[in-house]
Amino acid sequence: MPRQILKDGADYKNQILGSYENPATGDYEVSPIEINRDGHLIVQSSSDTPSLGTGLQNVRTSIFSDLIIGTRKPTLQMNYSHGIPLEYFNTNILNGGTLSIEQTSGEPNGNMILSTSSNPASICQIATRRTLRYMMGHESYLGGTAAFSIPQPDSEMMFGLANLDEAEEIVNGFLFEYQGIEFGVSRYTGGIRTEFIPRADFNGDFDSSVIDLNMLSIVQITFAYYGVAPIIFWYFDGEHELTTDGKIIGVGKWRILHQIKYAGTSDKPHSTNPNMSMFARTKNKGNVTPISLKTASFEFGNVSGASSDLDASARSQNYIIPPKTINGGATGQIIAAFRSPFNVNMISSYDGITIGYDNFLNTITSKLMKLSLINDGGSTLTVELWLVKNSAITGGTFVPVLHGDSILSISTNATYSLVGGRRLDIFLVDRTASEIFTFINDQMLLNPDYTALFIGFATHNTVTLANKWKELF
Repeated sequence: MPRQILKDGADYKNQILGSYENPATGDYEVSPIEINRDGHLIVQSSSDTPSLGTGLQNVRTSIFSDLIIGTRKPTLQMNYSHGIPLEYFNTNILNGGTLSIEQTSGEPNGNMILSTSSNPASICQIATRRTLRYMMGHESYLGGTAAFSIPQPDSEMMFGLANLDEAEEIVNGFLFEYQGIEFGVSRYTGGIRTEFIPRADFNGDFDSSVIDLNMLSIVQITFAYYGVAPIIFWYFDGEHELTTDGKIIGVGKWRILHQIKYAGTSDKPHSTNPNMSMFARTKNKGNVTPISLKTASFEFGNVSGASSDLDASARSQNYIIPPKTINGGATGQIIAAFRSPFNVNMISSYDGITIGYDNFLNTITSKLMKLSLINDGGSTLTVELWLVKNSAITGGTFVPVLHGDSILSISTNATYSLVGGRRLDIFLVDRTASEIFTFINDQMLLNPDYTALFIGFATHNTVTLANKWKELF
C-alpha cells in the first residue's frame, strides 16, 4: 500500500490537505494547502499544482458549480460600531417601534436593534437605499449576522434581501424569518409570499435545530437569476474539526440550511426584480409583547470573474450633463439642484395579478465624478460656489435631465435651507482664473431621494456649470 508522506513538515493549522501520486516513487504525497481565515481555499495556478484531494472541507462552488476563484465584489458593507448611518437606509418605524444601538454597561456594543413596542400595530423596518445589482451569469450574495428575540404569535421578524413598493411592502425577497413562533426561510415574488419553508422541512444536510437563534448567527443567502437559478440559504457552523493529535483544521464550515431548486420547475421567474436591498423587519400583527432583531454587520455584492469587464463597477454608466448657463442673481441662489428620485413610474403584475401601485422604488445610486465651473463675467467679483448634500429645498420644478439613461432630475429655481444639509466643498472662481475642474472623490453619492445643491454667491454674474455623473447599478 502506498505510503502517506507529509511534505515539508507542514503545520496543520489553517491548512487543509490535498494528495497526489508522485510518479517517481509511486507514493501518495500529502501536500498542505492554505485556507484563509474565512475558511476559503487559497488557489495558486501553476503547472505542478497537485490535484485537490478529498481532504478539502471548505472549497466553495458557485450556484453554477464553478470553483469560486473570482473576487467577491461587495456593493455595500456596513457595521454599527459608530452608530447607525441613517442616510443609507429607508425606514418605516411606527407605533412605538424603535431603531437603536444596543448598550453594554452604558457603552455601544455594535449591535443595531429593531424593536417593536406593546402596540399591536408596532413596526420597525429598514431597507438599504443602495441595492445589490444582479450580474447575469454570476452569483450574488448577502452575508451578515442576525439574532432573534423569543418569538411571539401574531408577529414577524425578518432578515435578508428584498425590494419594496411605494407602501414599503415586500415585492420580491429571499429572507430568514419568523412567522409567529415558526422559523423558516421564504421567497416573495411580485408582492406575494410564494414560499415559506419551516425549519422542519429544510432540505440541507445540517440539523438546524441545534442553532440558537437568540444568539448572533452568521448567515448568507446566495442566488443567481437567469429567471430560475437556485436560491441557497447558508449558516456558518463554527465547530472546529481536529486532527488525531488535537490540531485545528479550518475555522468551521458553511452549511446549507435550504436550497430552493427552482430551475426547471416553473415557467415563471423566481422574482420580478433581482436587484434587492438588505432588509430587516420586526412587526406586531396583533401581538402586544415587544420583539426585537439584532444585527451587527452585513455586506452584499456579486462574485466577479477574472476579467475586468465582469467587475460590477463596469456595469455602471458614465454620462456628462451638458453645460447649463444660469444668471447667478442674488447672493446664495441655487445654480442647480440635482435629485435622484425616490419613485419611478411602473405598473407590475405577477401571475395575472396587478400589483396595486403606480410607482416603484428607485434602486439606482448616482455619484458625482467631476464638475466644471466657468464664471462668464459681468463683474470682477469672485464667484463662490458651495456644494451641499441633502439640504432642505422648497418650491421649484424638477425636470428629468434627459441625457442618456440618466435617472437624475434638475431644478434651477428652487429655494433652499441648510437645515439637515452637509456642505462638502467650497470653490472660488474669479475672472482671471475662470474655470475649475475637480474630482469629488466619493463624497457625493446620491441615494434615492437625495439632493445635490450647487449654491452660488455672486451678484450679476453668469455661471456655466457642467457635471460628470456615474450611475451605480
